Amino acid sequence: MPVQAAPTALHPGLHTELYQIMQIAAYHADGLWGEATFDLTLRAGPDGADRAMVVGIEAAIEQTLAMGFGEEEVDWLAAQPALAPFPRSFFAGLRRLRFSGEVAAVRDGTVLSAGAPVLRVTAPLTEVGLLETRLVSAVSFATGVATRAAGLVAAAAGRPLIDFAARRCPDVESAAASSRAARIAGFAGTTNALAAFRYGLPPWAVGSDAMLAAWGDPEAATLACKQHFGDRLHLDLPAGDLHAAVRRLAPLGRALACVRVDRDDLAEALPLVRRAFDRHGLPFVRLLATGGLDGPAIHALVTANAPADLFGVGGALLDGAPARMGFKMVELVRGTEPTPVPGSGWPGRKQLIRHADHDLLCLDVEALGGRSTGTPLLEVLVRRGERVQAAEPIELSRARAVQNAPLLAPQAKRALRASPALQSLAERAKHP
Repeated sequence: MPVQAAPTALHPGLHTELYQIMQIAAYHADGLWGEATFDLTLRAGPDGADRAMVVGIEAAIEQTLAMGFGEEEVDWLAAQPALAPFPRSFFAGLRRLRFSGEVAAVRDGTVLSAGAPVLRVTAPLTEVGLLETRLVSAVSFATGVATRAAGLVAAAAGRPLIDFAARRCPDVESAAASSRAARIAGFAGTTNALAAFRYGLPPWAVGSDAMLAAWGDPEAATLACKQHFGDRLHLDLPAGDLHAAVRRLAPLGRALACVRVDRDDLAEALPLVRRAFDRHGLPFVRLLATGGLDGPAIHALVTANAPADLFGVGGALLDGAPARMGFKMVELVRGTEPTPVPGSGWPGRKQLIRHADHDLLCLDVEALGGRSTGTPLLEVLVRRGERVQAAEPIELSRARAVQNAPLLAPQAKRALRASPALQSLAERAKHP
């Protein structure tokens, strides 16, 4: 069973920006405790693309439910000059603050067009005002990785891809999020032990050829590897002359399952290495190609029918900008009546309906009333501060991503339309 452990949340209340805490302090001081609805919207895919594969929803939910302030955090905030004018009751309230609202979101692995809502949250203004930074960061980074990973999977045309990105990430949590996103988008495994443990990802290990030197004798090294690894040994191909490198590994025989060929000249190197292993009676040794590979490079090797059984990718998962997300208030309860809030997007509580050839953005009441056919994409995952649907198994997200991946193809453009009722509400909100 995969371990579905949540990341350790260090000071979860402070996973925000100071001005957001100042805003909720002002709301508290003026009694603005009514509910508000905000949309997290996809503004653009990674590197300005008009579509993206959304991942990071589960992390966003975890971080929302973990929101809270400890004594040390509240004491630090109370000492900040920018918060000095606010009443002590505000800081006392922070100690009790927990998320009590509703979250509806698309599921990980869903492909959306720019302008579509990714997540909708409704909660007291003093709570939802703290969520922007954590939601944007959780979803924008993972969505960028997943969208790039889906492109790499398409370029590999069925050959497995292994995630080598861990050491290129700035910290362990972003590395784990990257590995999870790559797996959902179709990668076969990861070298990241933490991500494999936490999310139940297939782990992958490639040993350095330098390991053989530890025994001080080639025959002793060969005997040890055969004894310890059986037929599961994965090793780097030694640097230097390719034929000499293969001769060095050939005595390992059946213990050698896979060899990593890390070269800049893979188009020339891979056929030479393949023939050399075959001549030594080792046709079963699989070749893992690495070396700064990106989508075009992988596509070129596949098109040339290069004898790579797998591809290892690191930097190409992370290079480039993340997806761009916007977080905007769309409805506010004043008194007892919800009031649509005009802005840069569509006002009101909305639902996103998937049809065969387009996505329809409509009012939530239209979908609830059965006035719109198609499949609703925003599912209520949290209600009254409690999960109402369990965290989704990663392989279910992966299956959805595989089904959605063709929507990322350039020729698969699909319109994002607004219902007449939503358009009418937007016009009324402009001229209250």
